[in-house]
Amino acid sequence: STKEFWDVLKNRYEGIEQPQDKKLTTSLNDFNSYKVLSRESLDDSFKRFKLIVTKLSNAGITRSDHETNLHFLNVLGK
Repeated sequence: STKEFWDVLKNRYEGIEQPQDKKLTTSLNDFNSYKVLSRESLDDSFKRFKLIVTKLSNAGITRSDHETNLHFLNVLGK
């Protein structure tokens, strides 16, 4: 029936959105709660931070280089 067909389509596409939403939420949380780990070199910390920024970009959220760098510097100052 048309309703069954619609239900199948709805379940299929909602199933695709949920992992994307989770990935987006996780990436935003990682960015906003980023902290430098103790005994982590500046280079390693920046590489880890850039990985989070890349995940954000892959999830469809872009930040300017200025905003990204400022966020990293603010984290270093804490």
